[in-house]
Amino acid sequence: MQYIPNGTSIILWGTGCIGKQIIEGVYGNYNIVFAVDSKIKEGERGGGKIGDIDVYPLSWLDNVSKNDQLVVIGFTAWKEAAAELQEKGWHIFDDYLPYIYLKYSAIDIGFMRFCMDTDERSRHLKKLSHGKKLCALYGYCHMTYYTQCLISSNEFVDKYCILNLPHANSFLDDTEYLNDKWIYSVLDILLLAPVYPETQYHTPDWKKVKSYVKDECKVIVVTVAGFKGYFPQSTVGVLQTYENICWGDKNLNRMIKEKCSVEEMIRALNSEDFYNSDEADHNFETACEKLDVIEQKCDVKIGDYIRKYGRSERLMYSSTHPTDKVMKEIASRIFKIIGIDSSILEDIPQEKLISLKMHGEFIYPSVYRGLGMQFNEGEKVCVGDIDKAGITFTEFIRLYVQLCTPYLLA
Repeated sequence: MQYIPNGTSIILWGTGCIGKQIIEGVYGNYNIVFAVDSKIKEGERGGGKIGDIDVYPLSWLDNVSKNDQLVVIGFTAWKEAAAELQEKGWHIFDDYLPYIYLKYSAIDIGFMRFCMDTDERSRHLKKLSHGKKLCALYGYCHMTYYTQCLISSNEFVDKYCILNLPHANSFLDDTEYLNDKWIYSVLDILLLAPVYPETQYHTPDWKKVKSYVKDECKVIVVTVAGFKGYFPQSTVGVLQTYENICWGDKNLNRMIKEKCSVEEMIRALNSEDFYNSDEADHNFETACEKLDVIEQKCDVKIGDYIRKYGRSERLMYSSTHPTDKVMKEIASRIFKIIGIDSSILEDIPQEKLISLKMHGEFIYPSVYRGLGMQFNEGEKVCVGDIDKAGITFTEFIRLYVQLCTPYLLA
């Protein structure tokens, strides 16, 4: 979608990477009258032109009336630039436009920061959505995957436009607007995960959000798909950041406090009988039962799928992150409730969808064996943010001991 039609005359602020893409037509084909850039010194052009576009110092904006051509902010720090224009009495969408609204598949709620009047917001939102029905997804990182699936469906985008919300457990600038009831009052469909964000995020829990929507809004409660059936060792993380290791391991924590050697830990945890078959099976079944209880409040469930297939293949990267296969199954069930064809999901390349492989946990060899699956000694898991290639189980044990021992023995 585009907020302004091709051929519209604009003044471009910024000639960096994004500005050049705008000039090249990546965001649509516009008539760029001229460009300004803070890198250009007074009294000179930036070494000539960019293509056919003259580039002037930023001060040239002082000569532009807000009633002249629309100024397009063409760089990622657009909110700082927008704040400057707002101080001059300019209005978002009427006088200037952040580049993210030139061409988009979902509407970023960042505009709310510069548009406080609800009537004005509604007016702009109607134009941004091209009059389509509005859909939003409230929850954690899983919602990004479902958003990507939905906007890949022509059947969906012909009828709906997504109002893109930050995750309820994020510290992004716009997360504060998740407490604004207006967002939910304009929705026609709300996909809602039953989440209770921790207090430091200052975002509403799912029941509050559900109470904010209008009566005719279709609310679809989607499972958070939390499942500890593969991870009896799982506990809260020891480290204060998730860069290297996200989850804690209660067995390693105990062995570190007992001052076992690293080699002793490697031998013990790699043993095929660390957990016996009954323990592994009981943990899996208990997790299934807990998921069944949690999903009683959900319209979209996944417990039946995990119970049916979870002993024949790994279906969770961690206690909270399902594998790509499970995410696609949940997306398919969402599509069916909305009433759109889910067969297109098989045609979406995985590289176009977010994967929740980060913050992973290892399934112990004894748990694999206890559930009737084969442990792959070469299996690699991305246990934090930074090692996207993943590490082996033995490498994980060594890294865990190295990083967590100072905290556990402090």
